[in-house]
Amino acid sequence: MSYTIDPIDPSLTKAVRRIAAEQLAKAQESLEYAEGPVETAEAIHDARKRCKKLRGLIRLVRPGFKTYAEENAALRDAARQVSELRDKAALIEALDRVTAGHSYLDRRRTLPLRKRLVEARDAAQSDPEVQENLARFRSTLMEVGVRAGGWKVRPDKWKSLRKGLAKTYARGRAAMEAAQADPTAEALHEWRKRVKYHWYHTRLLTPIWRGPMRARAREAHRLSDLLGERQDLHVLSKALDGMMAEPGRSELAAAIEADRGHLEAQAFDLGARLYADDAKALTARWGTWWKRMDAA
Repeated sequence: MSYTIDPIDPSLTKAVRRIAAEQLAKAQESLEYAEGPVETAEAIHDARKRCKKLRGLIRLVRPGFKTYAEENAALRDAARQVSELRDKAALIEALDRVTAGHSYLDRRRTLPLRKRLVEARDAAQSDPEVQENLARFRSTLMEVGVRAGGWKVRPDKWKSLRKGLAKTYARGRAAMEAAQADPTAEALHEWRKRVKYHWYHTRLLTPIWRGPMRARAREAHRLSDLLGERQDLHVLSKALDGMMAEPGRSELAAAIEADRGHLEAQAFDLGARLYADDAKALTARWGTWWKRMDAA
């Protein structure tokens, strides 16, 4: 099945257990068959996304999920253990996007930087501590999987979804306003985290009205990507200080800054539409759609 609370699920409890089992199985599968720095980085990225989707799931049902705090912390801490390798791979991807988007950049000048970033990623992949963290990550996912088979949501109805949805959405709206007032890297990164949870919640609740919810999920995903790319460029610009010298550094820094500004403008424009409602209005409307689905 899919990452949705489906009408054919017998209950919220069984839906949560099913989705958790599916996501954990896919995370384990990604990690099991990865070989080499590139595949390992991609596998870790996929597994970490599965953890975030799980955290989004239990955040949605948080009011009716007693062990939320413990499970959220376990998933969060496990994903953090293996963030280094993925973060280093993301810098390479960010550099490739910048150089592809600005034809005037001299690749002969940016190539040494790319080589250093690749070397840093590969060195991290072979670091014994990174390998130990990866083993612990796998172990934690297995432990969560065992516990997930007994997860319970009470009460087993919209009430257990409404408060979690409203809280996450309201936090996202507040984070957007904070970023608009002071668009620092930290504020924009915080907003992105909240956007991702709203994206997950929209996906989980897609069956309440598939057409509009799928469209909203696509836009929430796009907003998350815009903010994610902006964050990667921020980290890349900081890396220039110790990894690249003139000639070429100033030119690349200017291209990065231009892209950051463009991404921010798109994000704020999209965010203003995505977060146009207040939390009360959004949850009331979605609650009405849920009840109609439930009665169908």
